[in-house]
Amino acid sequence: MDAFEKFKDLISNIHIEPSYVICILIVVIVFTIEIILIKKGILTFDPNKKKMQKAIRLNHIIKAYRVSSYDDDTIGYDVHSWYHAKYKYIVNGESRTYKYLSKKNPPLEITLYYVNNSNKLFHYEEKTSLLFILIYIIPFIIAVIIMQLFGIIIK
Repeated sequence: MDAFEKFKDLISNIHIEPSYVICILIVVIVFTIEIILIKKGILTFDPNKKKMQKAIRLNHIIKAYRVSSYDDDTIGYDVHSWYHAKYKYIVNGESRTYKYLSKKNPPLEITLYYVNNSNKLFHYEEKTSLLFILIYIIPFIIAVIIMQLFGIIIK
């Protein structure tokens, strides 16, 4: 018996419950729906991202250039220090200053956004959230619930 015959016998002896197939399909469908919603920006765990996307749609984008910066670390190796920077930008023909505060070294140029009022600018930095883990857990929770509904005992 060659390898193909052995494989054919192995496949023919496998019996898959339809409920298992349905659960696997539901997990794949839920993952696919989540990926589509994330790509469209509908499902997000960062509220500032939606605010930034709205500002981009309204074309309320301003480039600011760093004028000065300093680190409040006085001893040279403090991991809890903050970076401070001042940025100059022009909006409506008027030169203004934006104060930047972050744990990261300030870049030479940043993009500022505003939604309605050009006096209320914000700088968007992508942040990862622990809630993002839910995207991976939710499909399996749904699969477990459906397996319970089909009467498949999970031990």
